[in-house]
Amino acid sequence: MKYKKIRFIYSKYLIFIILSVTIFVSCTKQKYQQPFETFGNYLYYFETHLTERQKEMYNIVLAGLLSLVNEIEVPYGSIDEYSDILKFIRQDNPIIFYVSNFSLRTFGNEQKCVFIPQYTHNNKDISNSMNHIQNFLISFDEIKNYNDLDKLFYVYKYFVTNYTYDYSFHQYSYSILGLIYRQTAVCDGIARTMKLVLDYLNVKCIYVAGRIIDPAAELRTDGHAWNIIELDGKTYHIDTTWDLPKEGEVTEYFRNFNLTDSEIKQTRIIESRVPACVTYGKDFFTLNNMVVNRLSEFHTFVRNNLLNDNKRIVVKFNNLNYSQQIYDQIIEIAKHQYLETYNSIASASVLYYPEDMVFDITLETQGKDYNLLGIKIVNNMDEYRNHVSDNLKISNKFIVVRFRNIRYSPQINEQIREIARQEYLEIFNSIASVSILYYDEQMIFEITIETQGKDYNALGIKVVNNLDEYREHVQQILKSSNTNMVVRFRNMIYSEPLHEQIREIAMQAYMDNFNTGVSYSGNYFSEAMIFEINLSPR
Repeated sequence: MKYKKIRFIYSKYLIFIILSVTIFVSCTKQKYQQPFETFGNYLYYFETHLTERQKEMYNIVLAGLLSLVNEIEVPYGSIDEYSDILKFIRQDNPIIFYVSNFSLRTFGNEQKCVFIPQYTHNNKDISNSMNHIQNFLISFDEIKNYNDLDKLFYVYKYFVTNYTYDYSFHQYSYSILGLIYRQTAVCDGIARTMKLVLDYLNVKCIYVAGRIIDPAAELRTDGHAWNIIELDGKTYHIDTTWDLPKEGEVTEYFRNFNLTDSEIKQTRIIESRVPACVTYGKDFFTLNNMVVNRLSEFHTFVRNNLLNDNKRIVVKFNNLNYSQQIYDQIIEIAKHQYLETYNSIASASVLYYPEDMVFDITLETQGKDYNLLGIKIVNNMDEYRNHVSDNLKISNKFIVVRFRNIRYSPQINEQIREIARQEYLEIFNSIASVSILYYDEQMIFEITIETQGKDYNALGIKVVNNLDEYREHVQQILKSSNTNMVVRFRNMIYSEPLHEQIREIAMQAYMDNFNTGVSYSGNYFSEAMIFEINLSPR
């Protein structure tokens, strides 16, 4: 980028030299005495891209405007030429806030004409405003020794923190007076004031004119203005307006800080002749280590944040285009890493900007804090069985378990339920009802186990391993004149023939002991191999 320091040097202190303007005419050349000194090394980017003839026109008009001259004799030119010249002067010189338009008077000889500015303020008002501008700029003196990047970031943050967008569109909002007097402006006034401050701090900055793109219609819509700055010989876009917070909001990260052409052109069209911005690496997210290039990196990014107990994840994705599928993957990764870190299911509140792939994700424990409840992570069904058994042995019948490396299916769910029943039966000798609340995407199960129906252990249930043990138990019960019994068959599978054998053994033993016919009744629970047997004379 080429910049030029011209003959009008803005001093730090903005001393108003004269309140009236004296015009000296000598032969064919006008000389203007400036009404004030200028503030710093203003960088005349647009002037440097003009032809030699246009530069002469530019500098003569600029000298007259700085001197508040009412009529400026200039080389002959058209209204269109001088419209461009005035536009370039105002873009290069935000200090010229007091000129809105002009008229042109020609002499018919096509050698000279008169440029007649339309001033919006009188000399006294301009003088008072210059004093305000001086005090405003001096307030940034404390950062004059910072490096350029730190100066830029300080000023950018200051603007975003202290200023607002002016939806009332006050006349001051289109110049530097908006922010200086009213702390509010539109994009035009914001971009001009940003250039004013950065020029004062010797950070190279230019004003950029453009338009906003309607992403849906891909149309040019409202006009817009922002800036391009230079750091270490590289150029970047900054759009302070688009980072200003809305009422009641606080901006904590800057999505429009040091962007490239490809990034800015996602939503804006450049209509100025400006340098190319092609270098990455100075944007807010890169500078703060908040960028990932692929989803696989995002796992680690989230985990590192959570390990530092940072549950708000702000990240920018490079090389990734938005889609609903990508969005779902990003949120699922964040929730999964929360689960890995805290052993708890997460709810995610998400603020995202699909045009530049910035996501602001806040993760919180959803419902119960499973880590506090003593969640157990298991890798297979054997580990799960042991965990259920250990809990039941200490009479803990509410179990929270997470299955890692196992996918949910109805079959898996039933297997989990059945193991819980089996272990309850082993510990309490009672049939269990098992209620399950589960989150299949996270494989977390809340398991509540309770006695179903009768407490067989209290009824004196007998556990047998085979039919011989069962036959012996029936004989003992009958010898004590007890004709009712509860028997559980361990390691045996229910079948109708087996059930018939159980019936026959009981009836035969009764007839052997009481020498009479017998009737057999009872209930059985085939899945638990528990039989309630009632014998009575027939």
